[in-house]
Amino acid sequence: MRLTAAALMCCAMVFAAQGCSDSQQPHVTGTTPYTITVNGSLPPPVIPSDNPLTQEGVLLGRTLFHDPLLSKNSKQSCADCHRQESSFIDPNRAFSIGVDG
Repeated sequence: MRLTAAALMCCAMVFAAQGCSDSQQPHVTGTTPYTITVNGSLPPPVIPSDNPLTQEGVLLGRTLFHDPLLSKNSKQSCADCHRQESSFIDPNRAFSIGVDG
């Protein structure tokens, strides 16, 4: 459910940007490449050349992941259950109970 809300938010931003004239288009400046290190047991991630991994993009993802406004009740972020220190799982449950649980 949260993924759907995040996907809809991204689509809305894309459509809103498409409606801008060239003089209104936001100009992205100062994108900084993000270097990802992977240990030897995992294959390197496939990163599309037309969507490079940047520090600004990682910060945006981290911000959205911690934003409770993207949830059904606007009170719970993805990070509330999907703990980074537990490999993004809920360490207290085999299955997530979700926002209505």
